[in-house]
Amino acid sequence: MISISRRLDPVLPLFVVEAGDAAVLYAPGHLSRVRGADLPALVHELEGPGTASALGAVVRELRAAAEAAQRALAQRLDDPFAPVVLLLHLGQGGPSEGACCGVPSAGRARPRAWLPAAAVESGARRVAEACARSGLPFALVLHVDSEQPAELELARGAIEVTRRVAAECGLPWRAQAVLARAPSDAHVRWLAREVGSIVLWCDGSPEPMDRVCPAPADAALAASLPAAAAAVRGEGGHVEARIAVGPANVDRLGEILAHAVATLGAEAVSVEPLHAGCGPGRGGFAAEDASRFVASLLDAARVAGHLGVPLSWPGVELGELHGPPCGVLRDVLHLLPDGSVTACSLPADVGPCARPAIVIGRWDAAIGRLVVDERRIGALRRRAGALEGACRDCIGQSHCSRGCPGR
Repeated sequence: MISISRRLDPVLPLFVVEAGDAAVLYAPGHLSRVRGADLPALVHELEGPGTASALGAVVRELRAAAEAAQRALAQRLDDPFAPVVLLLHLGQGGPSEGACCGVPSAGRARPRAWLPAAAVESGARRVAEACARSGLPFALVLHVDSEQPAELELARGAIEVTRRVAAECGLPWRAQAVLARAPSDAHVRWLAREVGSIVLWCDGSPEPMDRVCPAPADAALAASLPAAAAAVRGEGGHVEARIAVGPANVDRLGEILAHAVATLGAEAVSVEPLHAGCGPGRGGFAAEDASRFVASLLDAARVAGHLGVPLSWPGVELGELHGPPCGVLRDVLHLLPDGSVTACSLPADVGPCARPAIVIGRWDAAIGRLVVDERRIGALRRRAGALEGACRDCIGQSHCSRGCPGR
């Protein structure tokens, strides 16, 4: 039986996992397997100055890996905010009532706000400058949640202005559109031609979305997805299916994935677990759901492997250093319809999960540019890097999203 016995250093992320007669020593990005009988001597090496023995060499490698990871995370927290992705929610200021975690709903729409075009250009220039310094292509992500003429016109303008800004800076331009609901055939074909990569939310069948969230049913949405996907493929575009997973549908994840590939021709599938903010009974996972989620995710991974389709999810990656999925840590400039800049990775003010966005800046029409609060960003980064409670002694502390630093 495997058990995480303890943290081996009060400061550095060094851990041991014991498994019978063996022990695995862990630092971020580094594993060393030793005999269980050698563990006391190895712990002694860790606590002392180290020797020239074989165990001493193991300790030095572990300590070097832990120190490198600690420096890398500290550097990420100290680095200035230099966004290399522009994320635009064009009309998400008035989400449908009942929408959950960005998943679409057919509820009664609230009055909308529309993202100022000048704010888009200002944001694009800031992103282009950071991309040019980092040698990266310009990256645009558009969240389109309706086919109202004003929103589609904003999408057209955002594509044109970001292309122009990228070209002026000598940058390749990359874009993706995330559709909360499938627009008309003509509009989805236009988006496919302009953007190329289209993400469609999919719960696997024409069943109501309230199997996932407590929302009014919108069976027409699910029924329209195959035609939208066919239109994207007809224009030479790529289709990704994004599956919102909660306790209500987690046991069907493999089935849903297979359905998305078969009916949408999805070339990739991503899984988005409904976050804890929804709360038990409101669509979100509770801690006791972890085993069901992992079992279902492994089953979905087997299905995806059989179908030859890549599957991704926002999980712990032991080979990758990261913290909370905040825009300030991911270097994402996330613009909301009212012209505010948010640190949140999810849309703000969404249905039963409604929470105010963590605002880190705003479009200032008087001076004609976006103004970001660097002190606020620094404070959020420091909070994101803080380890509290059980996180201090968790082996996944350098790879886990942990929680929202704003709350």
